[in-house]
Parts: sequence; structure tokens; C-alpha cells
Amino acid sequence: MRIEWSPRALDDLSDILKYVVDTFGETAAYHVNNEINDEVDKLAFFPQLGRVYYHDTESGITYRALTSKYHIILYYSKGDVLKVVLLWNTRRDNNELTRQLKLIN
Repeated sequence: MRIEWSPRALDDLSDILKYVVDTFGETAAYHVNNEINDEVDKLAFFPQLGRVYYHDTESGITYRALTSKYHIILYYSKGDVLKVVLLWNTRRDNNELTRQLKLIN
């Protein structure tokens, strides 16, 4: 399965890593980056690994969520493509996460 990152997900990853560098240093950011990417790499082999988070009835897309320590990876799979849609810090409001996901559609 081929992995694609949405522009939003790439921006989210960049923002997360900037925050970690500013707060905890480059070594911590390196580890966070590896943790997130390791989880995404697993999805290429096990796309059903994450729990169903939201089903958009208009598009028919079922979004799944996989948690990597303090971050939620939101994604969907279609055919041979797994699309990482956004990343979310687990300490943020999940209602806002759902709202953000609906804005993507």
C-alpha cells in the first residue's frame, strides 16, 4: 500500500516538530518524528489497525485514528493508497478534531 500525506498532515507534522524542538530540543523532536513515521509505516501493511473514527456519508470515506503516544494519526485507505489526513495532539479537544475533519471534506 502506498502512503500519501495531505498538505494539512505535513503542516501538522511540521508544527508538532517545531513545538517539540522549541520546548524539549532537537533530540526529542527526532524521536517524535520517528514515532509518528513508524506508526504510519505500519499502516501500509495493516491499514485497518486504527479504530474507526468517523464515516463521511457524502464521500463514503471512513476515517480511522491511530494513536502514537501523544498524537492521533487520522487517515483513510482507498484502493492501494493510504492517505494521512491530519495529525492531532491527544491533549487537544476531540470535538475540535471532528470539526476539523469535517472541514476537510
